[in-house]
Amino acid sequence: MYTETQKFRQPLIWALLVGCLTLYRWQAVGVGIMTGVLILFWFLLIGTQQPEQVRKLAEKDYTPNR
Repeated sequence: MYTETQKFRQPLIWALLVGCLTLYRWQAVGVGIMTGVLILFWFLLIGTQQPEQVRKLAEKDYTPNR
């Protein structure tokens, strides 16, 4: 499952990078898009983690203190 998500997400990442490089001519738009892509990279890295790791993190973060 991990390799499937990697194969699915990788072309999207490369398309975003190529689009950002072509739009980088307009500086104001380019800076905003590059920050958006960095945020997207961060979320994609979280999404491509192993499901067990994500589940453990969710249980650790969201269990109420008793």
